[in-house]
Amino acid sequence: QRLQKEKYLFFPSCMKDEGSTQDWRYLAQVGSWVAFSTIEKEVEFHRMLRNNLHLVPSVFEIAARVVAELGAFRYAALHVRRNELQYKSSFKSAQASLSNIESKLIKGETLYIATDEVKSDFFDVFRESYKVFQWKDFFGEGGKLSHIHVERKHEGLIEMAICSMGRIFFGTALSTFSAYIRRLRGYVQAPDTGLYQHSSYVSKEDLGRPSLPATDIFHDEPDIWEEM
Repeated sequence: QRLQKEKYLFFPSCMKDEGSTQDWRYLAQVGSWVAFSTIEKEVEFHRMLRNNLHLVPSVFEIAARVVAELGAFRYAALHVRRNELQYKSSFKSAQASLSNIESKLIKGETLYIATDEVKSDFFDVFRESYKVFQWKDFFGEGGKLSHIHVERKHEGLIEMAICSMGRIFFGTALSTFSAYIRRLRGYVQAPDTGLYQHSSYVSKEDLGRPSLPATDIFHDEPDIWEEM
């Protein structure tokens, strides 16, 4: 709102001191690409993004089959990136991840974990106390939905949609995949759209509403869905 009142806006194009390029580069989430002169124009832009830039219908149709089994907003969802992500600080052991988020979990509840982890026993520590489901449980050999043909390139997108319908969602730090799941959760009016990550401790009182710096390129501000 302060910027909207300014007559001129100046954008730096170079840095002569020893500051980090993170302080001025223009890489950002799509919802932050443009500064508008009025809130109405900003909301119109956000509505255009929601209504026109979205996953193909078949992704939601297949995801809905899984959500019907788990119950809409009746499970906790996680995205745990384990392999090719370049930010190695985001990788945690299963025990560390569980310890970080357990204060927000309901005892014995159902969890859906979207992950690229290849070790089948990696999440066993979760299974000791929770009912855990993964992609293979539905679409793998013998899975309840294994008869449904799924394009390989759609698997990750379907898991995005599944995670969007969880009661609560814990993402991977510095992952744009996790970031888009949170935006989807805003679009579907999930009961909790907070920003939570399994790689850092989440207290029971945490509302997941951190003050994001202007240089944050991984997350949307909630107004991208709340203003609509």
